[in-house]
Amino acid sequence: MTNDVQSVLDTLFYPFQSGILACPPESRVLFLNAHMHEGLQAMAEAQLTLHQYFMPEAVKLKQNRFSSVPDIDDIEGEFDLVLILLPKNLVEAMGFIAKGLQCLKPGGMICVAGGNKTGGNRIAKHLQEFGIEDTQNETKNRARVVWANVDTYNETAVKRELGLYKPRNIIGGAFVSYPGIYGWDKIDKGSSLLLNHISAAEVKNVADFGCGYGYLCADASEKIRADMWHCIDADWRALEVAKTNMHAYGNDNCRYYWSDITADEPPVQGMDIILMNPPFHEGQKGDPEIGNAFIRSAFKALNKKGELWMVANNHLPYERGLNEHFSSVEKLAEEQGFKVYKAVK
Repeated sequence: MTNDVQSVLDTLFYPFQSGILACPPESRVLFLNAHMHEGLQAMAEAQLTLHQYFMPEAVKLKQNRFSSVPDIDDIEGEFDLVLILLPKNLVEAMGFIAKGLQCLKPGGMICVAGGNKTGGNRIAKHLQEFGIEDTQNETKNRARVVWANVDTYNETAVKRELGLYKPRNIIGGAFVSYPGIYGWDKIDKGSSLLLNHISAAEVKNVADFGCGYGYLCADASEKIRADMWHCIDADWRALEVAKTNMHAYGNDNCRYYWSDITADEPPVQGMDIILMNPPFHEGQKGDPEIGNAFIRSAFKALNKKGELWMVANNHLPYERGLNEHFSSVEKLAEEQGFKVYKAVK
């Protein structure tokens, strides 16, 4: 968890920890985009329903004996309190607020927090778009928390935003994607460059580490013939649309893993080829250690003489990590701000 997210969490729970607001033990509480926080532990006696699609955060919740669900559509019922940790993506943020209002019982409270630079300053305006005018707020830690008791809301606006926060066609219908996942509405330049340099092959097992909505694995499956593809991502939503896209490309020989590749052990073993365009951002700051963890995990997952095909931004120092683990490392291209590598175990 980044310091940015921690600050927003601190702000979200501040009204409850300071006594401005209360959460009685018998309350039914829904937390959308739930993250572990001491304020959540203080609500443990309430009836909690937690939503989290990102595996590393779901694991942290589980380690603290909190269960969560990844699919927002699986959440039903009426809640006394809805907490929302606002995501950066606007469509996703509006979808979360709409879902929270839909699940709120009449007279219940919605409480939303976001960083000042990532939507926090727009929360009251967002609520106004749903017909909620009477709000209160606090500003702390470069973040804002806004809350309101809600008797009625604009149902048309709620239905509209819930309809927008669904898988949809992108790139002229070439793929289906989900608002909010990484690079959800475009073809990533790095992945496109990697695809141009991949060699044709016939193997048993290929994995896409951090598959996203499936652009790379779907297109690469036309060049690399494999008995089985293995698509892995930490975002549950990404896997749901990757399934659709792989099927559309005629590849149903595929297994899907909701997993954190940066964890100690990869979810697959014995791979002949691994493709990856690892993320290097968590929150607002770049972190090359994420990519280095991908490299270590790929090394563990490959069979003897297995190949890693990887693309990365020019400025990221991955050469050392590749050379420490692999017997040979070849830079195939350096263009458009990216580097493409082929590494053999």
